[in-house]
Order: sequence, then C-alpha cells, then structure tokens
Amino acid sequence: MAKKQDLERHPEQLKAEDLSDEVREFLEGETDELPEGTEEITKEEAVEVLVNLYEDTDPKIREYVIRGLKNYKDNEVAEKIMLQATRDNHYKVRLEAIEAIKVNEIKSAVPYLIYRAKNDPENVVKKSAWPV
Repeated sequence: MAKKQDLERHPEQLKAEDLSDEVREFLEGETDELPEGTEEITKEEAVEVLVNLYEDTDPKIREYVIRGLKNYKDNEVAEKIMLQATRDNHYKVRLEAIEAIKVNEIKSAVPYLIYRAKNDPENVVKKSAWPV
C-alpha cells in the first residue's frame, strides 16, 4: 500500500475510479495508507480528480493539487486552477502556483504574477513572482 507521503510527493498517481471513501479518508488524514491499485492515472482522469480536490479546505491538499497539475502543460482546466491558486489565501499554495506557471510557461499569468510581486503579504511569494 502506498503511504500518504508518497501521494503528497506524487499526487498525479491517483486513479480516478479509486477516489472512494477510503481515498477521501486517506487524504483527510483519517488513515495513513492509500488503498491498493491507486498508483496510476490517465491524464484526463488526473486533471478531473485534482481539480475536484482543489476545493478542499486543507491548504496542504491544495498545494499538492497544484504540484500535480504542474504536469499537465497546455491543459486549459489545469491552467485555470493554477491561475486561481495565485489568489489562494495560503502562501504555500501561491508559491506552488508560481512554480507551476513557470514550468508551464503560462503567458496569461503575467498580470497575476505582477500583482503578487508587488502586493503579496509574504516576501517569499514576492521574491518568487518577480523572476517568473
């Protein structure tokens, strides 16, 4: 069985059809083991699962979602969530969004990055946004 730490490092390795109550319990920290058979996922399934998980109230989950979406270049839905994440209320999610935007070279993110570079309350976010 996969451990929670494995999913935290590789959130794209979750099968959509296995997003059951057991998986939800795993993601919410009620159990430390992910059910068997959740090691692979197709790209389309992954984006759908990750987008749904982005609505979670736990900022760690949202951070991992952005980390997973970073692997889906030229996917409009993934890009939309990355842009939305630049406005997240948790700074680590914003940092992950900036990195994802950089990796995917999302040109439409320029206004968001300029705003973050000038106005973000966290200096680490400001410093990350400038070079991107």
